Amino acid sequence: MKKSILAILICLFIGSLFAQTNKIPLSHADYDHWKNLKNQQISANGEWITYEVNPQKGDGYLYLYQVSTGKLDSAARGYQAIFSPESEILSFNIKAQFDTIRQAKVKKIEKKDLPKDSLGIWNLKENSILHFAELESFKIPEEKGEWMAFLLKMPKEKKDSLATDS
Repeated sequence: MKKSILAILICLFIGSLFAQTNKIPLSHADYDHWKNLKNQQISANGEWITYEVNPQKGDGYLYLYQVSTGKLDSAARGYQAIFSPESEILSFNIKAQFDTIRQAKVKKIEKKDLPKDSLGIWNLKENSILHFAELESFKIPEEKGEWMAFLLKMPKEKKDSLATDS
């Protein structure tokens, strides 16, 4: 009995020595590889789960998981997803690419002229996504209804090259 307890204690002591020697301290470069998981949601019918995975720098992903089939799909740069009340549509913002925004900020472009987000509308029944550029805002009903309203930035007027000044 005493020999078995002594053997266990020796094994634990030797195991702890090996565990301590394999630890590598974190450096500042390690933080760049960390990712944030946020905005987790479950649809009203419990069939769908969505969440965002975003790195410290760069473009993240919006993930959509179907519980019944185990299928996982994603949308690049998607964020702030909202399920419709009937759980048939997932609406979300799509960020402009990180590099594009970074270059615009380096060039000191005014905030109003920075690239705008886009709107993504994911039809969950048909597994199709619609994209609308230059999004200002969007809203969906809190209860009942499969409709939504969204506001897009007005396109700049282009002069007609065939028009004549009179």
